[in-house]
Amino acid sequence: MLEAVAQSGRIDVGLVCTSGRPNLPTQEVLTRLAAAGTSLIYRGGPDRPGVAMANDAMARFDAQPFRMSCADPDQTPGPLPPQGFGGRDVLIAAQ
Repeated sequence: MLEAVAQSGRIDVGLVCTSGRPNLPTQEVLTRLAAAGTSLIYRGGPDRPGVAMANDAMARFDAQPFRMSCADPDQTPGPLPPQGFGGRDVLIAAQ
């Protein structure tokens, strides 16, 4: 995901890499970002743990999934959209 953000050339999207389930300090950062009105977008693996983490991020932080649909080809991160997701954006990458 970091590579996709870097290759996009976009500087208007923050990135929080959790490398799996967010630990307590990361959860606190995400809680504060969500409370400040930041749009959180979640990207994780398509396996059972990845889907569970996506569900948790959506429930706890009102995060929106990014390229987590079965319709997304081979579930690769792919390019970021040319425009922002909407407002102040932070992408949560669990991969």
